[in-house]
Amino acid sequence: MNDTDLLENETVVPTETVVPTETVVPNETVVPSVLDEREALRQSIAEDKAELLDAVGELKTSVQQQFELRRRIGKNPVRWLLGGMLLGLWLGSRRYS
Repeated sequence: MNDTDLLENETVVPTETVVPTETVVPNETVVPSVLDEREALRQSIAEDKAELLDAVGELKTSVQQQFELRRRIGKNPVRWLLGGMLLGLWLGSRRYS
């Protein structure tokens, strides 16, 4: 007898049954490992949402500061006064020409 004869005559008997970790029971009950994964995803989504809300709040504050006219005029009132006078002169001269 050689090695190939031994392999052909052997039968393999499984010693233990392998159960997948992510299975669905017929009652549609999910195995705990899937529930843990779902909870981790929910927590991750909640954290991402909180970070996004913080970023949007910071962006809103930044944009409001850039377009706050009173503050901008207060920094350089002479410039705004001269600019307003020049605009008025230009618009007034167009009407009467």
